[in-house]
Amino acid sequence: MKKVVLTFIIYFIFFSCATITTTRYDPVIMPDFMELQFGLSTKIQVEKQYKIYNDDVVQNYINSLGQKIAIHSERPNLNYEFYVVDSKEINAFAVPGGFIYVTTGIIKELDNEAQLAAVIGHEIGHIAKKHSVKFLQRAIIANYGIEFLTNLMGIKSKNRKSEITKIISTIGINFLFLKNSRENEYEADEQGAYLISKLGYDPGAMIGVQEHLMKLRKSKPNALEEFLSTHPISENRIEHIKEYIKITNIKGDNLNSDNFIKIKGRIK
Repeated sequence: MKKVVLTFIIYFIFFSCATITTTRYDPVIMPDFMELQFGLSTKIQVEKQYKIYNDDVVQNYINSLGQKIAIHSERPNLNYEFYVVDSKEINAFAVPGGFIYVTTGIIKELDNEAQLAAVIGHEIGHIAKKHSVKFLQRAIIANYGIEFLTNLMGIKSKNRKSEITKIISTIGINFLFLKNSRENEYEADEQGAYLISKLGYDPGAMIGVQEHLMKLRKSKPNALEEFLSTHPISENRIEHIKEYIKITNIKGDNLNSDNFIKIKGRIK
């Protein structure tokens, strides 16, 4: 009976690919332990492509900030890890399992810690809502067939790890850089604003980030290209988060510019 139900769920995911762009209604069948295994394999690939920034002070700052935000997320028990990568790209992205990366490029462009917290909170939101997991499920089904995913959950841990490594080698990390749907971005924006407000930051920093990025879209289009390919920015998104903040009445006024400026000054 369980296999029949899982097969039905996978058929739903498979055929939804052809009819909708959002993953909002995709059921998640991948258990957390498999998400982590995929995340660890993807992390290896990410760190082949991006160099971890060589400054322990900067790394510790980002990880500390991220941990404070993540504890308030819908998935507080994940072992989150936060990294700064040495790249002029203005970007941030999340890997399944709780691995979040921000570039030196985006840190240098932001104005204060509240904005940085908003960026990190947004990426935590993607993980909390399992957006990448749902994309990954679709990619596995498209590349390996409908039955493969359910079979993968049933094999022994050692063999499963080997299979997952092969899958990531085949699919690559491209699923991390797929364009998010409007619904996914709305959810992640809401999560980001809510999470930073729990720490006393101004939730309007989420709006500030998006308005700032819209300006950079004109002045630095090449540096922002990767970010915009995955996180489409629009006036509608900005209006949505303004309305969310108004309706939920979340508050905060901390910007913490001084501490952020010191860290920003360390980045070459």
